[in-house]
Amino acid sequence: VAFAAACLALVAIVRQLPPAPAGPRRPPQVPAATAFPPSWSLPGLAFCILWLGATELVRLYWFEPSQIIAGARWRAVWPQPFNGAGSRVLHVSDAVRNQLQCDAGNAVRWSDQPGTEWVGYFFEWRQGLRAYFARAQHSPEICLPATGRRLLKDLGFFDHQSPGRLIRVHHLLFEDESGPLNVFFIMDGSSVRDNNEQLHAGSATSRLRNVWERHKGADRRSLELIAAGYPVPQLARAEAQRWLAEIIRPESEPAPL
Repeated sequence: VAFAAACLALVAIVRQLPPAPAGPRRPPQVPAATAFPPSWSLPGLAFCILWLGATELVRLYWFEPSQIIAGARWRAVWPQPFNGAGSRVLHVSDAVRNQLQCDAGNAVRWSDQPGTEWVGYFFEWRQGLRAYFARAQHSPEICLPATGRRLLKDLGFFDHQSPGRLIRVHHLLFEDESGPLNVFFIMDGSSVRDNNEQLHAGSATSRLRNVWERHKGADRRSLELIAAGYPVPQLARAEAQRWLAEIIRPESEPAPL
């Protein structure tokens, strides 16, 4: 708000300044009242420049990374059967990374039961503005329709007990030419303290809270599981809960060999 106000003031001041001569010819006579810029123009211009500099310094101090209170950090560790038959690491292209503005990402496809298939995506955003807007850039409602999938039903949320706290998981039902797709999506960050804050992370109230509590620069991470071959959503959810318990690990825990 302060930055926008200063920019508007700068525009107003510049509009009050006299225009530059169009050429070498002698300019026409103008009334004395408009021959010189208003007496407040130069002081006002200096004030706006100082105001912009001061607001930037305050912003840098307020959102200093050391001020961020880190929550329970976790990462996705792809367990068995990913290291055996029936699993395949998927390539995440640079185009996808650039579109999501993420700092890291990986994907795996696997199947441990005949007729079913799972795809998992894990993306991370380091501290900064890109992480702040990650939820608006990446979600199943945005990405899957762009690949030809159609949203059938929003099946709500359920809680998963992760290391340190509960994580809220969004369950969505899509379809494509192969049949129904059950999608389980998590968007989380180190500034999120509980599953209720995670649910409302994209709301205006949550954004104001993040600013007040100096969390705007916190990181973000997302985990998405896509399940095919399950005719009943309840069966897919039960399997997703089993996989989430294996995949989500504390960041400090070493990856399995």
